[in-house]
Amino acid sequence: MSIATLPTELYITILSHVPPSHLQTSFLNLSRAIPLSPVPLRPLFEHISVSRPQQLPQLYRRLKYPPQALKSSGHEATNDEPTWVKSFRVLIWQLDADVLLNVLALLPNLKQLSLRIGPTFAPEHLQDMFKNPAFSLSILSLRFRPYVDTATYYQFLKGSYFDTILDLISSWSSDSSLTRLSIVQDPLPRLPEGTHNTFAQPIVFFSLHSLMDVSLAPATQKVTHVRIRVPSRQIVPFLGWRLPDKLSYPFPNANFLDISTSSVRDIKELEPLLNLVGSGRLRHLLLDNTGICDGSAGDWELLGRTCVLAGVKPSRDREKDLKSWMQTNAVAGNDNQDDIDNRLPGNAQDRPSRRGRKGLATATISLRDRDSAPSPIASASIPPPHAYSPQKPTKIRIRPSPPRLLSLCVKLSLPSGQHSAEIVRTHEANALSDFSRGWSEGLEQLRSIWNRLRQSQSNGIKVFLFDIDGQNAVQGTNDLFHGLVEMSGSNNELWDELDTLEPPVLCFSGPRGEDYSGNEWSGHPDGCGHRISEDIWNDSL
Repeated sequence: MSIATLPTELYITILSHVPPSHLQTSFLNLSRAIPLSPVPLRPLFEHISVSRPQQLPQLYRRLKYPPQALKSSGHEATNDEPTWVKSFRVLIWQLDADVLLNVLALLPNLKQLSLRIGPTFAPEHLQDMFKNPAFSLSILSLRFRPYVDTATYYQFLKGSYFDTILDLISSWSSDSSLTRLSIVQDPLPRLPEGTHNTFAQPIVFFSLHSLMDVSLAPATQKVTHVRIRVPSRQIVPFLGWRLPDKLSYPFPNANFLDISTSSVRDIKELEPLLNLVGSGRLRHLLLDNTGICDGSAGDWELLGRTCVLAGVKPSRDREKDLKSWMQTNAVAGNDNQDDIDNRLPGNAQDRPSRRGRKGLATATISLRDRDSAPSPIASASIPPPHAYSPQKPTKIRIRPSPPRLLSLCVKLSLPSGQHSAEIVRTHEANALSDFSRGWSEGLEQLRSIWNRLRQSQSNGIKVFLFDIDGQNAVQGTNDLFHGLVEMSGSNNELWDELDTLEPPVLCFSGPRGEDYSGNEWSGHPDGCGHRISEDIWNDSL
């Protein structure tokens, strides 16, 4: 049996093993080699990549008006072809944005969308594209390069920037299926040596305050992979924070974060970012070309120590909040449990106990006023689990979370003229040694804190930990016991976590870049965040 006589099902199986980025080319080569064989058309439409401007009008006509000749020949060409499209990638910067809008409007089942937004794109195009929430999208990647070769001040005079796309994403509801979000602005183009730019390039994002809304938006609560790059702008202050009156964390389920090319002025800026982004779930962090560890003495050692101790301040802040709350209620005479229960949206005593671990995932005590409406997230969207409430004010301690980073990528900054292989290896070895020393020092400090807390527990003081891996997270609640689980005396293994804790994999090589043509990962260790990034986004940025 030759390949030309295979049944349709086998062709589908063969094509299913082809990576999406090569599927179009592989399908066309196969169909041309055996033109009379029943090669199915569906794989051609499942993953579409646009690499030439003229492809868009042709694609629109094909999706809108399927050729009658193909219908009569027995192929699958029907009006269902637009429903077959799962991913759509634009790989060019110059195109007709209006035609692109018309094409995307025909794709009801689109799961992955990757766009390059160049000088032919206007903010209004994105507004029209996303004015209706894209509930089916699970992966959204927007890459901006609106730079021009000649001076134009139309955008500036009009006051038109791409901030509106951030506002639109923030307005999407929790029904969104979004799990991966990439918003990347390319660095300014390099000028030939000896030349100077005589005009300012268009601004992509005028203000970054909308990043706060995106990070806390209902649509991004399930996002696990985040890439936000705004060259030379400080985005950390808009991500490493939480609402002062609510326990709402930016991207609460993020385990991958890439903020390369943005500006990080000081390593201490990373403390809230490491712990708040993902509420301690962060596993992979990329900081290439951010200015961090730029050669200053002690930077790598401080970075290692910061990664370990990032969870100390949040635990102390929560302890202070709890202490203040208990003192306030004690002074007000609110120790009576019945009175406390009456202040809840539902009586905790009437709710059945759940099987499994019992903790303080959601408290039976609220900071809301008696007459205020209950939080819609806490009372309606997700029913609060069974919780523990102290009968009277008692001393509570919270164990700082251990570091959970698996990989850390920081491109090595070397002095000009010092890029030989031997010099690079020497700098990398010194950086790794300094980071490991800082990690070990931080680990000993954290171990001392844990030992004191363990002694407090043996003296009868209740000790809690953040429920990082549990299912008790409820965004938007202001209950101070939200996300806490009591460490019982039988949980001795939780005190031994630091004994097996390994430092993250460090990569100093930087991304391979989109002009990379090889297949080797020279200089990138196993488990490197750059490898993971390429698998996630299907690019080499």
